[in-house]
Amino acid sequence: EHHVQVQEVLARTLHDLAMKAGDEAPLAVLGHSLGSVVSSDFLYDLQAVPRGTPLAPGAAAALDDTPLERGETFGWFYTLGSPLALWAQRHRDFGRPLTVPHPDLATHHPRQRGEWVNVYDPDDVIASPLRPLSDAWARAVREDRRVSIGPWWLGWTPLAHPYYWNDRRVVTPIASSLAQAWHRLCPDPGAPRA
Repeated sequence: EHHVQVQEVLARTLHDLAMKAGDEAPLAVLGHSLGSVVSSDFLYDLQAVPRGTPLAPGAAAALDDTPLERGETFGWFYTLGSPLALWAQRHRDFGRPLTVPHPDLATHHPRQRGEWVNVYDPDDVIASPLRPLSDAWARAVREDRRVSIGPWWLGWTPLAHPYYWNDRRVVTPIASSLAQAWHRLCPDPGAPRA
């Protein structure tokens, strides 16, 4: 039941985003800890809809038929301190990972490349690299980015887990990648729009 409720909340949020940003707005998702599992599961389920796997009824009802709400503009996934490797162990051969970017991203935004970067601190017992799980995971995740997070007196302990959001070694490369994507989307922000 919780899975259904979470799917409904994420579907409503995606619908609200499409209403505010536009039907074809590029989608980037940053997920920390359990949030990376929840967002991965929802986006995976959304990608499975064309293959006949239904979303929860409330989630399906919340979505309109736009590229953004079908997940087709999803291009960037950043997982921070993610337990996805533990979550994947419930599947034979670690299951099939989410496809990043969505195969239709290039149709809507041909200049975009997209990426999945998994950021982890080896001292964080919740997080781990994803690419070594299987060939499928190695193809899906562009980079397992090893970082050391948290203040010096705490960074070498498992208690550093909440510090991904506050660490420049995590935030700056992600912000840079998203800024480059924005510049590819709007190559000349000073030019008048037609």
